[in-house]
Order: sequence, then structure tokens, then C-alpha cells
Amino acid sequence: MKDRIIEIGKDSIWYLSSNAAYALIGFIALPILTRIFNPHDYGIFTLVNTAIIMGSTVFYGYLTTSIIRFYPEYEIRDELDVFYSTSLHYTPHFLALFLAILLPVAAFVLPLGKYRLLICLAIVTLALFTLFNVILAIYRARQKAWQFAVFTIIMQTCRYLLGAGLAVWLKAGVAGPFWGWMGALLILVPVELIALRIWKDLRWKKNSRDLQRELFKFGLAMVFVRVLSEVLASADRYMIQGFKGAYQVGLYSVVYNLVSSIEGMIVIFLSLAAMPVIMKVYEREGEENARALIKSITRYFLILLVPMILGIWVIRDPLVGVITTQKYMPATSAFLPLLTGIFFGNIAWLPLLAFLINKNTKMMLYPLASAAVVNILLNLVLIPRYGFQGAAWATFIAYLIYFAISTVMGTRAFRWDFPWIGAVKVFLATGVMGASLFGLEKLHMHGWQGLVALIAAAIVIYFVTFLALKGFSTAEIAYALDLAGRVPAVGGMVTALRERWRRQG
Repeated sequence: MKDRIIEIGKDSIWYLSSNAAYALIGFIALPILTRIFNPHDYGIFTLVNTAIIMGSTVFYGYLTTSIIRFYPEYEIRDELDVFYSTSLHYTPHFLALFLAILLPVAAFVLPLGKYRLLICLAIVTLALFTLFNVILAIYRARQKAWQFAVFTIIMQTCRYLLGAGLAVWLKAGVAGPFWGWMGALLILVPVELIALRIWKDLRWKKNSRDLQRELFKFGLAMVFVRVLSEVLASADRYMIQGFKGAYQVGLYSVVYNLVSSIEGMIVIFLSLAAMPVIMKVYEREGEENARALIKSITRYFLILLVPMILGIWVIRDPLVGVITTQKYMPATSAFLPLLTGIFFGNIAWLPLLAFLINKNTKMMLYPLASAAVVNILLNLVLIPRYGFQGAAWATFIAYLIYFAISTVMGTRAFRWDFPWIGAVKVFLATGVMGASLFGLEKLHMHGWQGLVALIAAAIVIYFVTFLALKGFSTAEIAYALDLAGRVPAVGGMVTALRERWRRQG
């Protein structure tokens, strides 16, 4: 099992790097955008940004999953010309719908007022972003990991950082990030296609209706999974807009984006590397070894996420004060429900692995649909009365239900061995860290320096306590020290510490 855990740490380094950078850039952009935009404008930005993500998911959701699944089959049969021609057959129709029909209607017909330019940018961006993701799926299928990483990082950088610069330099306002996003896609999509070198394989007559049906049939369930996931994560923003206005959307979104970015970096790091290893272990070594591996991964989720949740909640005031501005301080009341709710949403991935292992992805729709319906109904009741705080608690309840249903259904299909002893140690160490942070926070350390000092102290206290509770195995400590020993700046010190630790037993 040690070898499998190490393999998770080594595999998919480019995918891990690109997705970690993706989340990190979004996190870095948060203090920049919240200083450029007031809560009302940030709320408008969030609504348009969310609409693009949700809309593109509808169009590319089934195709990206299907491309990765069917590519090896057509490669073996030496029929990649059929595969590419079929996968990209409707690209001209799709682009014509958005750029030749919807864009002129939005630009010249619809009464969009001051948001006309913003909506036009969103239409073009949605079309290009959909095509961008479809082509990225081909890169994944062909295992071109470093190209995938480069394209993803460039797109995210232009989307947020260049976009923020345009908002300031050109006084483009909320449209700035979308100018940056659209401009990047206009360059990246042709470059993606050129770098793939598949032009010779694209033939209109090579389109296969049978393959079209297979692609759609296989990916249809994943479309609904993606759409329901987006509804669960994003529909509340539009409901807040309808009941309370863009100002409260901005307050809610700043906490949601902050929490999801921080937790997302951990979840992406573990899940992307773990998924192929889990499937390989299940197919080659059997169900028992796969269960043991998932148990170990669950423990790592808890080790990293649980202290993070409590730590962020304790330092929520200085965190918001440093990362955003005082205008966003009312948003701190949403931290507790969003931190815990998003945690339950993230950890539900573990029991849901049962349906991926058993190739029964339709079953994933039941917990998602139930949670989405509950979320919408609760928002209809709580937002008019409590505003964005009501939306935060609706999110918590919905994700808790999602986790509960996922656990019940998933464990019936594939037993989930929960690491109870390890979890107890995590919660004990987290409790010590939380109590220490409460005391340190009373010192009223200010600014970036104070926030960094609090975070550093929390990390040290947690891991020292966890070590004292023997939360890490000997093999894990040895592996961690070996990795740290490869860092030039600290290698000598770590090597000496490792030798001392070995001599002591």
C-alpha cells in the first residue's frame, strides 16, 4: 500500500500542477478583484462568470468524458480520422449558433441596457470556452499532460490577472476580466488545434452516426452530473440577486470563492492523482486492496481539510480584512456554514467512487438531484428572510444531505472503510490547534505579517500535536523527510534530522 500512496504522489504531476495553479490564480485574483470592484460590481462579475461556466458545462460535459473513454478504442483500430471527425463534427454549427445568431441578437436587438457589452462578451467567451475544453479533452486522451497544463495556466492567468489589469488600465470595469478571458481563448483555441496536428484527420464525410450515438449515450449521465453540480454550487447566487440584489451576491460570493479555492487546492491535489491509481488497483489487485487504498486517501483528506476548516473560521476576520477590504467584512457571517458545507460536498467524492468503479455513473444523479432540489427550496424560504446568510445555511444543509445520500448509496455498492482511529487523532490535534489560535488571535496581530504568523503558528501546532498523537506512521514520516531532503535550502537540516530520528528508533 505504501507504494500505491507514493504512486499517487508521483503520478499526473502536470495535471496536479495545472489544477493547483488554476486554483491558486483564482485565489490570488480574489484580493485584486475585491479591491477593484465594490460588492455590487463583484456580484455582477460573479453572476456572468458563473453563467459562462454553467452554460459551457451543458455543451461540453458529455463530449469531454466520452472522448477520454473512446479514444483508446479508435486508436487501436487505426480509425482516429473517424474519431476526430465525429467528435468535432458539430463545431461549425455550434460556433455559428453563438457567433452568427446569438451575438448579433444580443448586440442589436435585446434591451440589455448598460450590460449589453458584458453579455456580448459572455456569449463569445462561452462559445470559445466550450471548444477550448473539448480540445483539452483530446489532449488528456492523448496523454499530452504538459500541453494541457500550459494551456490551462495561460487561460486562467489571462482570465483573472490580465483581466484585472484591463479593468484598471483601460477602465473597462466589470468587462475587464471577460476581455482578458475572451482574448486568451481567441489565441489559445487555434494554437490548441495547430499543436494537435489533426487537420489531416478532419473529414466531413468521416463523421460516424454510430459513434455520435455512443458518445452521447455514454456521456449523457455525466452531463446531468455536471449540470446538477453547477446548480448546487451556483444557483443560489441568482436567487440572491433576485431577492436581495447584486450587493449581497458580492458578499456571499467572496466567501464562497475564498473557501472553495482553498479547499479546492487540497481536493484537486488528492483526487486527480488518486483516481487513476484507484482504478488500476481495483482492476489489477482486486476490491480489497482498492478499499484499503480509499481508506488511506480518506485519512489524508481529513488530515488536510479538517484543521483547515477550523483554522479559517477562527481567523475569518483578519483573513477577510487582509485579502479583501473592509467593505466585505459583513460577509464573515457566512464562513461557518460554507466552510462545513463545502467540506461535506468535497468529501462526498469518496463514497461516490463506488459508482465510478462499478461504471454506474447514473447513480450519481440521485444524491446530486436531491441536494439541488433541497438547496433551491431552502433558498426560496431563507434568502427573502435572512439574505445571503440564509443562502449559506441552505448550502450547508444541501451539501450535508448530498454527503449523507452519497454515503448510504455508495457504501451499499462498494464498502467504504472509514479510518475512525485516524479521524479521532485528526480531531484531537485540530482541537488543540483551534484553542491555540483563539488565544493567539487575541493578540490582535495586524496586516499580512500578522495573518501569515497566525497561519504558520496554526500549522506548526497542528502537526506537532498530530505527531505527538502518533498520527503518522514511520513510513510516512520517512517518505516526507525524504521529499523535504531534496529541497536545496533545507536538505542538510532535514538529512540531519532524519538520521537523528532513525538513531532514536
